[in-house]
Amino acid sequence: GEINLEKLMQGQPRIPKYAKLPKFAAVDRDLAFVMPNKLTVGEVTGEIKKAGGNLVRDIEVFDVFEGGDIPDGHKSVAFRYKVQDPENTLSDDVLLGLQKKIIDSVSQKFSITTR
Repeated sequence: GEINLEKLMQGQPRIPKYAKLPKFAAVDRDLAFVMPNKLTVGEVTGEIKKAGGNLVRDIEVFDVFEGGDIPDGHKSVAFRYKVQDPENTLSDDVLLGLQKKIIDSVSQKFSITTR
């Protein structure tokens, strides 16, 4: 094989990017939704990010459950999302308001419920 060093070295050296360390602690919150099997986790994750705005930092799925009291053709998917405000300490009112906003947005867009 051949390597074109001119193209490889274009834009080098790159300027390192960094962000300040946050002054305020992050908070983890969990939500579980009962959703149709055809609905993807990515669609719900995107809506959580959209509804949470710049306060939601990370979202991960930590549990998927089918069976039991979950209707056929559906699954329960549990999401853990990290909330952090770089400028202020998060109060319970802010966290509860954000959680309600996320639940309302996801439920309305996809017609799904929390578990």
